Amino acid sequence: MVLGDEFSPDGSRLWDKETLEKMDKDRFRQSLGGLIEAYEAVARRLGVQLD
Repeated sequence: MVLGDEFSPDGSRLWDKETLEKMDKDRFRQSLGGLIEAYEAVARRLGVQLD
């Protein structure tokens, strides 16, 4: 059986374990900047190849 669903930083709360840096939609909502870079970092940590 394969069960799949969407995973996105828009629907999750994500912080870096070591630095507690926010890596989710709060980067946009709180004008923290670096939204694209944070989302790309999440993708890399999940093993997603970005080209």
